[in-house]
Amino acid sequence: MKNQAVLITGAAKRLGMALTRKSLAMGFSVLAHYRSSKEELEQWLEAHPDERSKVHFMQAELTTETGALMARIDKLPVKLVGLVNNASVYARGSIDEAERFNALIDTNAFVPLLLAREFRKRARAGWIINITDAHIDAINHEYQSYRIAKKLLGEFTMQLASLYAPDLRVNAVAPGAMLPAPGQSPEVFDRLSTRIPLGRTGSFEDLWRAYEYLVKSDYVTGQVLYVDGGWHLRV
Repeated sequence: MKNQAVLITGAAKRLGMALTRKSLAMGFSVLAHYRSSKEELEQWLEAHPDERSKVHFMQAELTTETGALMARIDKLPVKLVGLVNNASVYARGSIDEAERFNALIDTNAFVPLLLAREFRKRARAGWIINITDAHIDAINHEYQSYRIAKKLLGEFTMQLASLYAPDLRVNAVAPGAMLPAPGQSPEVFDRLSTRIPLGRTGSFEDLWRAYEYLVKSDYVTGQVLYVDGGWHLRV
């Protein structure tokens, strides 16, 4: 019998690696996509050698190699039951910057849509979890294109949940402040707790509980689950 497997994009670092670890703990094999670096996940596997046989590294540039990635997955001795669209680009850019806008929409919204379509062709039953962002409703010209792309991914979540039912469930997790942004100091990150209604930043444990709930709750679809201590309430 083939092992049940989850494809996680951006699986080798940050929140993606946290979701990889949780998926392994839940008994899944993980198809661990990465674009350029798998070093962090490799280091973790060196410390947890019993998990290595359940991880299949899948390198791909998703904007151009989605089809090739799925063709490689078809050859693996696993049963694909889950898709986690985690990979994204967090970058500055307003909607006036056409090239940057198009690139962020492609990477953060349309690639997850393409993967969802390909997943549906292969999974007679299963689930998709999109990773959005809890802090995208406020107007912010500096990260305008990123926020619009993530809002579009949230809309895709609801539309796909309707379209793919009853065979597939489609939900999203909207994490809040769980890790410092690239280049952000720990001190600046910690100060975010003063802006969060529950008075603290998040942890991987918060993310893991939400993820496990959506994976196991077979009567839940079309939901965007905010895991942010209420940060989205302060737009």
